[in-house]
Order: sequence, then structure tokens, then C-alpha cells
Amino acid sequence: PSEMKSVGEQKTALRRLTPLTLDFAVVEFDYENDNFLVQLFDPKEESLSQFNTWRTQNYPALTNEQFVIN
Repeated sequence: PSEMKSVGEQKTALRRLTPLTLDFAVVEFDYENDNFLVQLFDPKEESLSQFNTWRTQNYPALTNEQFVIN
């Protein structure tokens, strides 16, 4: 289905950019667990909000379950 294709394409695109340093977090890929690790910068609440906005704008097919937030 096209939804699964979008998830695969976006996951691959983001994985190729990792480790990715953003203004509010660092995103890495955990190959063993097949998910993204997100290390938020302080203040964490503001960084989480910025991360969620960034994720929905740039990788809308990827769900919160594909990210482990620290």
C-alpha cells in the first residue's frame, strides 16, 4: 500500500541523515531495534514541541512509536 511505501521512504531518508544534529535535539538510528533515538536538548518541553513540529512537517508518515525520546 502507498502508506507503507511512504513510511519506508521517509524512514530510509531520515536514517541516511543520522546522526542528525538539530537546534533542539540529536537524532540517531538504532539498527538493533529499528527505531530512531532522539536526545532532546534543555529545556526538554520546548525541545519536544519543536521536535514534534519538525517531525510532522518533514516526516509525516513516521509515527511517534518509531522514535525513542530521551
